Amino acid sequence: MPEYRPENLPEDRKRFQRESGRRILGIALLYAAVLAAVDAGMVRGFRGNWRVLALLCLLAALALLLAVLLIALRRSDRRLAAFREESNAIIRQYQDDHDGTKLWRALTSMHSTPQSFQQETMWYFNLAVALCAQRRTEDALDLLLLLSPCAEGEEKKLVDAYIRQIRENQSGHGSAAPSPSGDR
Repeated sequence: MPEYRPENLPEDRKRFQRESGRRILGIALLYAAVLAAVDAGMVRGFRGNWRVLALLCLLAALALLLAVLLIALRRSDRRLAAFREESNAIIRQYQDDHDGTKLWRALTSMHSTPQSFQQETMWYFNLAVALCAQRRTEDALDLLLLLSPCAEGEEKKLVDAYIRQIRENQSGHGSAAPSPSGDR
């Protein structure tokens, strides 16, 4: 179950970056070890032209790199899928009933936890939408203002646009607030 601790967002961002760096380093070390073993085996048993051996080692390196990348991508997709599927189901339910209290309860009692900072950003964004739907716009704005400096890319644009929309609504010049975001 994800913890609601928006004050920890900067530390969470660093934690996710460190975890990502460790995964990349692990994959690189695995690749290097397997490549060294394959190439060493090829060199020991080779009795021909060294240029052909170099070409064979290069082809083995490329094939191994492709295999490692495909395995890493598949593993990453599976790791992210559980949270994404549960979150998307909650958002679809909210889009049907527009019950902010129910949205808040569903988001804070999810079984899966965010597996990337992008997922965590969208989880907090959807919580802000739930607060707005409960007419707690000041709380939503406070949460979004904590989220904005940490968000990146498209998520940052979405958060900043929602902040502007809330402020326009508070001044009486805006339209209805946007829906929560899924598919992340």
